[in-house]
Amino acid sequence: MTTERPPKPGEWDHAESFYRVPLRSMALFPSPIPLESVFADSVDELLEYHKSHSPVRSPNGRLLFFVQQAIRLRCQNGAYLSEFDDELAKIILGSVKFDTALHPRDEVTTRNQIREMYVRIGQQQFSAAVRKNYDHRCCFPACSINDDVFLVGSHIARWAGAPDLRGNISNGL
Repeated sequence: MTTERPPKPGEWDHAESFYRVPLRSMALFPSPIPLESVFADSVDELLEYHKSHSPVRSPNGRLLFFVQQAIRLRCQNGAYLSEFDDELAKIILGSVKFDTALHPRDEVTTRNQIREMYVRIGQQQFSAAVRKNYDHRCCFPACSINDDVFLVGSHIARWAGAPDLRGNISNGL
């Protein structure tokens, strides 16, 4: 949740806070999908899904965006951030036609490869010793950081350029 306002909040202009959801690999639908048509076209599948996934009816229930009232489906008030799984996606999106040119392939080519590499042995111990040497504080005078999460012990003389100083704590900042 954030208090940063969206550029055009529209009907939600009165709200003091907003939800922000970072979207990755997003593709727009060819056209909006009216919820009423989803309910009408997939009523049996959605009722069955609700029966086995409702928090009221199942110990492992999910937060769902719809409820069953009598034998009708309705959007649940305030259920904008509902849990969504592959099964529900197939029910809702099963009849939607996508432009496959906009979407990546369903499979990628994979394989194994043997690789030989050099790794720095002792780098973690060196970094820990450098942080301890500076009493777990940043060594730069104007810096007040004193949390190991943000501190990294680094070499002054480069690892590749000064092999004899690699483990020397006095060569660290």
